[in-house]
Amino acid sequence: LDEGDYPLFAHEVQTDTWYFGTVQERADLVPLDSEHTNAGDNLIDGDWYKYTLADTVYQLDVEMYAHTAVAGRLDVYTAPPADYDNANSVYATTWGVGYGVLVQQSSNVDMFLPGDYYIRITHDGNTFANAIEDIWKTPYTFRIMTKDQCLPYLYVDGSQDTAEFKADQQIDSDAILVSGSVVEYQAGDTICLNSGFETQANTEFLAQILNCVNY
Repeated sequence: LDEGDYPLFAHEVQTDTWYFGTVQERADLVPLDSEHTNAGDNLIDGDWYKYTLADTVYQLDVEMYAHTAVAGRLDVYTAPPADYDNANSVYATTWGVGYGVLVQQSSNVDMFLPGDYYIRITHDGNTFANAIEDIWKTPYTFRIMTKDQCLPYLYVDGSQDTAEFKADQQIDSDAILVSGSVVEYQAGDTICLNSGFETQANTEFLAQILNCVNY
């Protein structure tokens, strides 16, 4: 599949599933901001993908096999970008022509709350030495991997909507659980609700001491 040049048109994918994508020469005239250099280069093909996390995730990695004859970059976004934003992510990796082995990029973020997230896979057709009309013939593959593992310690603050938080040993929190939310804290040893912690009206809150291996 070959997908949108902006987050608004991102193709929706599932986590922990391999997908194929194609690199293409885009139309002769494209918007300047339709690729990450803001030069309107139709040979730079950035494909946006969107995935939804239904539960809290504690580690997220992207694995891919790039087009072996084209240089490129992989960007992992930890917050949803604006509809027409092609800015690069701070969590990114690049590769050169001939790099046919596995490309990996981790988010380096300890926790992803439930919600929508994005990645962008970009190939630069200017580095393709063969006829550009043949660039699509070699697909790339990728998957987004999640690990629902417990950190030893977790601090939860700010305003929180419906979510589940897990820690192997302890959770400390001064969060505000917004009205109508359903929030669960699970820790193996201690849950501390510190000064400032608040549950607003119609909030369902459950705190449980549970060993991580049991859930």
